[in-house]
Amino acid sequence: MKRGRRSLFAPRKRKRWGCIVLPLFFVLLLLAGVFLNAANNRHPGKDTQRVSIPNLPDRLEGFRILHLSDLHGREYGIDQQKLLNLIKDDNYHAVCLTGDMVGSSGNVQPLLDLIQALPQDIPVFLVAGDEDPSPILSAPHGDASPKASWVLEAEKAGAIFLDRPVKMEFNKSTLWLCPADLFTMDLEAAEFALADRQTEIISSDDPQSPENGAALRVVEYQMDVMEQVKGARSEMLPEHFYIALAHAPLGDDALILAQQSIEGKATMTNFPGQLSLILAGHFNAGHVHLPVLGPVFAPPSALTGEGGFMPDKALLFGVRSVRGVAQYITPGLGTSVIYPKWLSFRLFNPPEISLLILTGQFF
Repeated sequence: MKRGRRSLFAPRKRKRWGCIVLPLFFVLLLLAGVFLNAANNRHPGKDTQRVSIPNLPDRLEGFRILHLSDLHGREYGIDQQKLLNLIKDDNYHAVCLTGDMVGSSGNVQPLLDLIQALPQDIPVFLVAGDEDPSPILSAPHGDASPKASWVLEAEKAGAIFLDRPVKMEFNKSTLWLCPADLFTMDLEAAEFALADRQTEIISSDDPQSPENGAALRVVEYQMDVMEQVKGARSEMLPEHFYIALAHAPLGDDALILAQQSIEGKATMTNFPGQLSLILAGHFNAGHVHLPVLGPVFAPPSALTGEGGFMPDKALLFGVRSVRGVAQYITPGLGTSVIYPKWLSFRLFNPPEISLLILTGQFF
C-alpha cells in the first residue's frame, strides 16, 4: 500500500553508525596520543650509555659523566626534583652541561635549582649554547666583570663556566675538560688579534667612554683566557685524557682542524696527546619521531650538512665516531628554534638526560 510515492509499510533505512563511530574513534585516539605524549614530555628519562674509548687508561675504566643539555629554562618538578630522582642512586664523577640550559627565555632559576641540588664534591662544567643569552657582554652594563649575570649566578651556585682548559684529577689520572673551540682555534693568531684590539681601544679618541671601557674589559678578559690556555698547555702531557664540550656537535671539518699527524702519529693541533671524547647537544634528538622510522627532520649543521628529511638518527643523538674520536650527543631536555615551526615540539621523543660510562672495551 502506498500513499503518494511512499510506501506506508516500507522498511526504515538503517543508520550507518560506522560513518560516525570510526571518525570519532580516530579523534579519540588522536587526543589520547596527544595527552600521552604531553605526559611523557613532562617526565624525562635517562639514557645510560657505555662509551668505548680507544686506549682508555685503565684508571679511567668506569669513569661516569652525567650529561645534560638544552634545558631551555624548563622546570621538571619543584626544584627540578624529577631530574634529581633520575640520578639519586647514580655514582657519577663529573657533570657536563652542554649549552642552552637557560635558552632564549633568559630564565636562569631552573638551571640554578639543578646546580644547587647536585653533590657539592662533584665538578659541574657549563658551556653556553646558541640560544642562551650571550655569556660575555660587550656593551656597557655597569659591572666590572664582562660575564653575563646568568653566568655569574651559575658560577655562584657552583658551576665552572668552561671557556678555558680545566684540569680534573681522578684515580691518579689527569683529565682536561675544554671548550671545543679551543681545539680548532688558531691560538697564536687570536692572541695577536686581541693585542691589536687592545691597542686600538687604548689609543682611540675617547678610551674612557662607556662603550670603549666595556670593550676593553672584554678584550682583557679574553687575553686572560689566552694566558690561562698557555699555562694549561705547559702542564698538559700526551698521556692525559682530553674531553671537549660543545653545544653543537662537531663535524669532519672541525676535527681536521683539531688534529694533526706528527711522524705518523695522530695528535691535537693545539694540545699534546689525543682528543678522546666530545660531548654535545643542540639537536634535541630531532624533535619529532615516527614509530620505527625515527627522526623526521635534521636541521642544517656541520654534522648533518644541509639537513633534510628522514636523517640517520646517529647524526642527531647517541654515540658515534667522528674521524676516530668518540662523540656523544645527548637527546636533550627541551625544544629548539633550529627546527621549523611545524616541528617545534617533541613527539614520540621524550626528553632525556644521559649517564655515560667510559670503557676501553668494544662491543
